[in-house]
Amino acid sequence: MDATGTEPGVMDPVFIRALYYRFLARVFSYPRPGTVAALREQMPPAETAEAWGESGPRIRAALERVKRLVGGQSDESLESTHLVVFGHTVPDKWPPHETRFGSSHPFQETQDLADIAAFYEAFGLKIRPGTGERVDHIALELEFQHFLALRELSAREKGDEEAAAVTLDASKKFFRDHTGRWGGVFGEILAQKAPAELTRACGELLAAVLHGDRELLGVVPGAVSAEPIPLPPEPEGEDDGGLDGPV
Repeated sequence: MDATGTEPGVMDPVFIRALYYRFLARVFSYPRPGTVAALREQMPPAETAEAWGESGPRIRAALERVKRLVGGQSDESLESTHLVVFGHTVPDKWPPHETRFGSSHPFQETQDLADIAAFYEAFGLKIRPGTGERVDHIALELEFQHFLALRELSAREKGDEEAAAVTLDASKKFFRDHTGRWGGVFGEILAQKAPAELTRACGELLAAVLHGDRELLGVVPGAVSAEPIPLPPEPEGEDDGGLDGPV
């Protein structure tokens, strides 16, 4: 229920945001047993695309394509597709990490990672042991946006407008400084270049949803590189590393 004592409708913007961010977070997480069934269960209904305003038609088309492609997947084939696209190491062409798009030097990357972690910790969240992902992984940032939307809905249900406002403000700031800043670029790259049709469709959906969320939140994110920033080459030399100094 919201503060007026009525059930939030399926077209409630906050409910819509929670629905799509939950689905997208699972889409970009490493597939586990039961993932395909969860994706089918959690896939947003096509009619909810209307809540995204001008982005609605694009979102609906991408969603229907994803639904068709997920329908032919098993957990095993989904995992195989994930490995083809993302591999066992971070791919250079479409790395799923924010700092590969927005940090041009090591010190900035450290600051960005610390800022993301601070957002999580402010709401009592930590990376689960064994997750094996950095805080700036796309799936974790999407999951955080889902969490914030749910928290805002819960605050409204309890009539706590102050808590709802604080949470919405956090959603806007995290979207402006992080998810909305690079996620759309990442999605567009996947939509155009990923070697798997399902991943291309998911990239299109991600880019469309994040574009639509600019309208829902009324936020204009900062700009990032249109391509991932190359990693610096490994230092050349015969030495294996270490520090020189007095012994």
